[in-house]
Amino acid sequence: MFPPRDPEERIVTKTMTINIIAISVLMAVAVLFLFNRFLPEGVTIARTVAFTTTVILEMVRVTMIRSQYGLSFFSNRYLIGAIFISIMLQMIVVYVPFMNVIFKTTPLSLHHWGYIGSVVVVMYVAGTAIVKRISR
Repeated sequence: MFPPRDPEERIVTKTMTINIIAISVLMAVAVLFLFNRFLPEGVTIARTVAFTTTVILEMVRVTMIRSQYGLSFFSNRYLIGAIFISIMLQMIVVYVPFMNVIFKTTPLSLHHWGYIGSVVVVMYVAGTAIVKRISR
C-alpha cells in the first residue's frame, strides 16, 4: 500500500501532465504511421489497423502506468479480465462479418498483426523509457 497523498498536492501533477502528453503524442505517431503504411491497401484496412492499434495501445498504456507505480500486472484480476474482454470485443469487431458492416472494419491478416505487434513493442519500450526520464 502507498501512504496517503498529501492533501496540498494537486491530483494531476506537472510530471503526470507531461507524462500524459508525451505518451499520447507517441501513441498518435504510432497509429498515424500504421494508418499511412496501410492506406495503399485501402482505407478500410488502414482504418481497421489504426482502430485495432489504438485499442491494443490503450491496454499497453494501462500496464505501463501500473508498472510506473510498481504494481504487478497480475495484482488486479479485474483489470486482467477487463483487458481480456476488451481484446475479445476487438476481435469480434474485426472478424465477425456483420460487425464489419457496422464498424466499417475488415479482417486483418498476420501481416497486419505483425506490424501492430512491432509498433506495440516499440511503444512499450519507448514509452517506459520516456516515463522513467520524465519521472526523474
